[in-house]
Amino acid sequence: MLRMSFDLQPILKGKLLELRPLRPEDFNDLYAVASDPLIWEQHPIKDRYKEEVFNAFFPRGLGIRGSI
Repeated sequence: MLRMSFDLQPILKGKLLELRPLRPEDFNDLYAVASDPLIWEQHPIKDRYKEEVFNAFFPRGLGIRGSI
């Protein structure tokens, strides 16, 4: 049986942007955007804009590593 391997988290680079996996040092920039309550208005966890709630969520985002 032939097994194919591929990168579950490739880095994609274009002329205008780069898409890469989340890193621990991304917290401040990501939280700067996520701290807007309107973003979470229709989300089941509506208070995720609060730093203590977002701070609990962020490590899980780091741990996904391509598996959903």
